[in-house]
Amino acid sequence: MNLILNQEIENFEGIRTYLSEIPNINHGGCGISALSMYRWLEKNKNERPNFILCYDSSEQYKKTVENLGKDNDKLFAPNHCVIKYQNRLLDCIQHFPIGLYAHHLTTNEKGMIELINFGDFWSREFERENARIISQRLRIDLSDVFI
Repeated sequence: MNLILNQEIENFEGIRTYLSEIPNINHGGCGISALSMYRWLEKNKNERPNFILCYDSSEQYKKTVENLGKDNDKLFAPNHCVIKYQNRLLDCIQHFPIGLYAHHLTTNEKGMIELINFGDFWSREFERENARIISQRLRIDLSDVFI
């Protein structure tokens, strides 16, 4: 895969394809992927999809629901993050069947940033330094993502 800057990606499917090629994007980087898709759509299509956080554990789900937006460290990374865009749930690879997880939480951009930066148990397989490359490549601002 070539993560260096080259020609501009002009459509949303191209963005998803690019993100899907980043190593471990769906193993610890799905929040950054969802945020990247959101910010690209906001910048280029003037659209703001919702973020859907998917949890298997009811305890982690409940603690996140109770604490999101309260500026504390009792947030749990979801099992997966997707966006809801044009009535479809999408990650960077596929249309996402929501029934795979028992609990779903809808949040906004502020909540997503809080979860990315302070949520416990994000997989360490994804290298967060890729956020800088994604930011440059997609011409979006991800400076609020802690690396």
